[in-house]
Formats: sequence, C-alpha cells, structure tokens
Amino acid sequence: MENYSIWSRATLLALECKNKLGFIDDIIRRANVGKDLEKQWDRCNALVKSWIMSNVSKDLLGGILFRPDAYSVWNDLKEKFDRVNLTRIYHLYKEVAIFTQGSLHWEGEGD
Repeated sequence: MENYSIWSRATLLALECKNKLGFIDDIIRRANVGKDLEKQWDRCNALVKSWIMSNVSKDLLGGILFRPDAYSVWNDLKEKFDRVNLTRIYHLYKEVAIFTQGSLHWEGEGD
C-alpha cells in the first residue's frame, strides 16, 4: 500500500467522527465491556473491520477477514506498510554524495 500514511490518517479521522477510534487503539476491549455488552461490541468491531476492508486492496482482504478484531487488523497493516524504506533512503544518500563529489573541485596531488 503505497499511500499508507494518507490512508491511515483519513481512516483515523473517519473513525474518530463515528466515535469508533477506541476499536483500533485498544481502548475499547471486548474483555472490558462486560457480558451484557459483548454482542454490541462484536457488532461495532465487525463494522470497523468492514470499513477497513472496504478501503484496502482485494489482496489484503484475506488477512483482515480472519483477524479477531479491528485492533489487530490495524496493527498488522501498520506493521506491514508504515515502514521507512531504508533501501530507498540509502540510495538517495548515495546519489547525493556522488553528486556532491562530482561537483567539487579537488586540489590535491594531481593538480
């Protein structure tokens, strides 16, 4: 997911508007809601998972569908896609170094 940072921020905003942010930041846990609210928690959790599923590519759906809750789905996606591309950063630094060295005039032994 190339646009993870934009997608995640937009999703957080949407979940906050719907008062469902607690399902992905682990504040609203099923174990803490009590027996009488478990069914309601299950419905809200399923709703949040379905919102996430409707906004990701089809190749990610299998992994999302079988996760137990929206919190674990969110963390899995974050772990997979919210990474700094270290290889890309290395190559950019290398290009900058080569460019800088190429544009400098060295006065040394051969001059």
